[in-house]
Amino acid sequence: MSHSPALVAALALLAIAPRAHAQDDVLHTMGFARAALASDDFEPAARVRAIEALGRAIPNARGPHADEARFLRAVAAADLLVLARSGGDWGAWTAIASAWGCAPEELAGSVMSELSRYDRASRFGAIALDAWTALRGARDGLPPRGGDAHVRAQLVVFRQLVEAAEDARDPAAALAAVGVDPCPGRSACPPPYDRYGPRGRRAIAAARRAFEYASDLSAAAERGEPFAAAAVERGLVDTRPLRALRLALDDWGPALAAAEATAGGGPVDVDAVVVIGPRAVRFGWVPEVAFDEAGRPHARGEGGPALGEPDASFAMPADLQRVAVAVDGLALALRDALGGATSVGVAVEPGVEAHVLSRAIYSAMAADLPVRALLASDASGAPRGIEIHPSDAARAPESVGLYVRAGGFTVVGRGPIVSIPRVRAPARGWRFDYGTLRDTAAARPSAPVVVSYMTVADAATVVRAAMTAWRPGVEVTLQLRRL
Repeated sequence: MSHSPALVAALALLAIAPRAHAQDDVLHTMGFARAALASDDFEPAARVRAIEALGRAIPNARGPHADEARFLRAVAAADLLVLARSGGDWGAWTAIASAWGCAPEELAGSVMSELSRYDRASRFGAIALDAWTALRGARDGLPPRGGDAHVRAQLVVFRQLVEAAEDARDPAAALAAVGVDPCPGRSACPPPYDRYGPRGRRAIAAARRAFEYASDLSAAAERGEPFAAAAVERGLVDTRPLRALRLALDDWGPALAAAEATAGGGPVDVDAVVVIGPRAVRFGWVPEVAFDEAGRPHARGEGGPALGEPDASFAMPADLQRVAVAVDGLALALRDALGGATSVGVAVEPGVEAHVLSRAIYSAMAADLPVRALLASDASGAPRGIEIHPSDAARAPESVGLYVRAGGFTVVGRGPIVSIPRVRAPARGWRFDYGTLRDTAAARPSAPVVVSYMTVADAATVVRAAMTAWRPGVEVTLQLRRL
């Protein structure tokens, strides 16, 4: 088995001792330590004895030999400590502390202090820094967030990420806490990052980092790097827990693509989504992220195509009439793709007339799909929405009615009739007055809200108006056909 060039060089230099009689014992001890440290099987007991031997030799060593001996002793201790921590063998620290000559609780700090003696640019600087970084992570649970990592630090980070994925109640949250957003502030991200907000992107990136480090460690072991080979041999570089992951991320709002964003509504729980656009209807299951053998992430749906798959769409007829009935072809497509879904959410893009919203919902109902929510995404990428009850029944007298017109809103029931026209904002043109709508709805006694609309009204305005009028605990009915 080949070894790290710096370690081999240091071991060779340890053999070149002064000829003085006082160095004879040093040379004998160095020879024993060199053999133990060069052992292919990375036997912990032999390395513990080597640490003891080097500790006895250092006071009698002179010049560069003393410096190299201290380096080898510190790296040997760090390697044992990192492997013990990665394998969950905290008891090994006691034996190593005894060999080092300190209390177990002082061991990591003492070894790190020795490693910090070596300048990054020196002969042993890269290995010393790697060992120091890994030992800090093993002791404090603080994996490095960026920059290059070598085999020791890579193992610590890999193990911490795997443990987060295995042990946390919410693996996505645990991974997001240590991940780095691969495209912060960018308007476009590559798939599958483009379907998630910052939290989801960080979780995916953290898992990807673990796969990359596992690949690096395996390659280093193949090249004969002793530490990496020991880690692989002990089963510490196992990616099976990562490959079993199904990250259910809760900030999949960007998968809605051009759907109108809103600050209304709240968290929603749906397993499939229909997004209505001016020319086509997209649909799919709420995307989860899985990883293939190579660690490449891909979105998947629980029961079919994930939202955002290019083929999961239906082109609406160009001559679609303004009537509230199902579109047969869309109903068939939805049944094939989303059959078995227990809760379907509907979102719309700007530029869609409201009758198309009704027709899409009727199509979903014809496919035996339960439409339960209106959806949009907020600025953070989290999907938001409200629960709805689609209906074509007349509004009950005890309910509050919200009618969306092309030129504004009308609120009726449980109070005086209020007409809320659009307002003209400087440099922005005519805008719907959602603030007044919110205040008007809030002033009504708590009662069910029935939302209806003109067939030519903008469907995105209907969705936003419904979310604005909604309050926690208030039942919202979407009247699909104006009576």
